[in-house]
Amino acid sequence: MISLKKIIVRLLLVVVIPVFFIAAGCATSCQVKKLQGEVDMVSDKADQATVIANDAKASAQDCNEKLEKHANATGMAVDRAETAAARAEDAAAKAESIFMKHMKK
Repeated sequence: MISLKKIIVRLLLVVVIPVFFIAAGCATSCQVKKLQGEVDMVSDKADQATVIANDAKASAQDCNEKLEKHANATGMAVDRAETAAARAEDAAAKAESIFMKHMKK
């Protein structure tokens, strides 16, 4: 016959010890709340990073628009300078021609 002591030992081995391991593997409500707090904190930081990134993107777009405006203005100034230089060369050539005519007389 199986003794009462063996029955209790088997009961412990079969029922109590597995229940203990199952319970030990489960998270407590305190652990779940702590983890949720950490998740919320990371989510808030991600939201803040998104806002900062959007602000940086808007600033970069504004700078790009200003850069294009200044590049266009610079291009127009270069065109005007080239036109003025061409006129100055023509005037210098005419002046030299007039000078040479006067020198021949």
